[in-house]
Amino acid sequence: NAVDELEAASAIWPTDEELDEDARSELEARLGESYRPERPESFSERRERDEWDLPDDDEPGDDDDPPEGFEGVDEMLPVGDGEVDFTAADDSTVFGFDVEQAQETDALTQINFTNFDEEFELVLNLPDAYDGESELTLLELAGADLGDGQEVYVEPHGGFGENKLVTNWGQDGTDEGNIITLELQGTTNPEDIGVEVI
Repeated sequence: NAVDELEAASAIWPTDEELDEDARSELEARLGESYRPERPESFSERRERDEWDLPDDDEPGDDDDPPEGFEGVDEMLPVGDGEVDFTAADDSTVFGFDVEQAQETDALTQINFTNFDEEFELVLNLPDAYDGESELTLLELAGADLGDGQEVYVEPHGGFGENKLVTNWGQDGTDEGNIITLELQGTTNPEDIGVEVI
């Protein structure tokens, strides 16, 4: 009857060794066209057989990995996202900024870093035209050559309710050639900000 067929279909699938000819015939009669002499292949077995290139559940995906050269940073500053506010996470102290990518991207990069602290460090990827030191302060980086007549611009804005550093990093890749800006809210002292150029 239907109950018997349901019980047979939901039972643990027997191996070939567990079935003699009479049992196999009985099972085939119960299941009809649904009968398969072999146990259906599982998802895991198909993946292993076909060598699917799927990420493991316990490994981070590519989106979690920092770009090459920025492996030690806590967070990357957004490039090509237009005018954006960026707020550091509680435990973050090292921030990557790919200036070269921002110059090549045909989209606006203007970042307002809302909670910058002088203890934070910036890790920068600058264009090949830069030939200065790899470890310095933001003040020492001011005026550095970025190629094509462009240079790093750093200006403190204090008073009248302002407490920030305005920094410019040349032009982006748009037809308009918009200025790439990074405003650091919370400090006016570029001499206290550590920079590493990769």
